[in-house]
Amino acid sequence: MTARRQSILITTRCMALCMTRCRALHIALCIALCIALCTGLAGALGAADRGIERAAGGSDIAPADNATPPSTGEATPGNSLFQLPLSLETAEGRRLELRDLRGQPLLITMFYSRCSSVCPMLITELQHFVAALPPEERDALTVLLVSFDSERDTVAALRAYKAAHALPSSWVVARASAHDVRTLAMALGVGYRRLADQSYGHGSIVALTDRAGIIRARIRDLDSESPALLEALRRESAP
Repeated sequence: MTARRQSILITTRCMALCMTRCRALHIALCIALCIALCTGLAGALGAADRGIERAAGGSDIAPADNATPPSTGEATPGNSLFQLPLSLETAEGRRLELRDLRGQPLLITMFYSRCSSVCPMLITELQHFVAALPPEERDALTVLLVSFDSERDTVAALRAYKAAHALPSSWVVARASAHDVRTLAMALGVGYRRLADQSYGHGSIVALTDRAGIIRARIRDLDSESPALLEALRRESAP
């Protein structure tokens, strides 16, 4: 049943129930109260339903907890990704916090190893982009790939993926808990949803942060938008 039909049905039932309980009240006042209460309830349900639909389309932020992350105790700006209390496990089995990557510009995107369409293309474009950088810019950059699939992308799976795609050893290919994946996707503006066949429908965002973790560029098409990303990167890599 669609959100619109649910809204109509809930509003009708609420009005009928209210009318039977308030015959002693003025009829106009009763109707007004019923409409206000029922429309609010139906609207809340519709909003939740639309949130799920947007996530499935891959163009909006994935549903996630909206809690304010606790302070890390570091002198980190409030709008920095490094304020997020995210724990990562790399393809090498190393555990680290996202904030451990501060100090260099960070190029970050999300993927999953069993993806057979969008992810391989994105990773290849990212490899070409980084390989074309001058050595000094390439050495000053940290590349982070975080998997959507916290269940199947084990350390062994990520290690195999990194080897199969000949990713540089300096790249951080990592997994995180399902909660932390949702939190990161929300911060980056990446919509995703797990499908019935255990694959993922997801958007493709490449984000660049400065040394403090503040997002300075966010692009959807690395092929066509690489000049803008390159300009932002050179600006952040400058001494």
